[in-house]
Amino acid sequence: MSARLPPVDVPDMSDHAWQASKDQLARLWEHALLQDELFVQRSNFFLVAESLLVVAYTGILGLSLGTHGQPLRLRVAALVLAIFGFLLTTIWAFVNARQRQVLLDLHKRAREAFPEYRRTIEERKLPGGRISGTMLIAYWVPVLAAIMWLIFVIIAF
Repeated sequence: MSARLPPVDVPDMSDHAWQASKDQLARLWEHALLQDELFVQRSNFFLVAESLLVVAYTGILGLSLGTHGQPLRLRVAALVLAIFGFLLTTIWAFVNARQRQVLLDLHKRAREAFPEYRRTIEERKLPGGRISGTMLIAYWVPVLAAIMWLIFVIIAF
């Protein structure tokens, strides 16, 4: 036997209406947690990928400096890796910018929906403002990686 839901156009302040609101809040919180986890996982993916490319780049560049036979091929390979690393960093920056905007929107909604969350955020504010950790991860880490890859392109030339 299934329970019948009240018609949508009828305002109802019964337990069912309260439960639906509670379910909506739970979904909002879960969605915010999921998006935060996606941000962290994507950042980890790009950091690992960038690290592996740096290891490959330095290995190839080291081989090109130590060999006398075919250093040009190895330097070209190092250049290709540096360009690929720069392009990957550009993608990383765009993905992070979009994901950070989603997080900001969800955190705003969470502050409006959950008084205890709003109070916690307000208590953590420092005088004069503060630099957000997600802003550093979303923007500054990719910028620094892009600068590194540009320097690697110059070195490989």
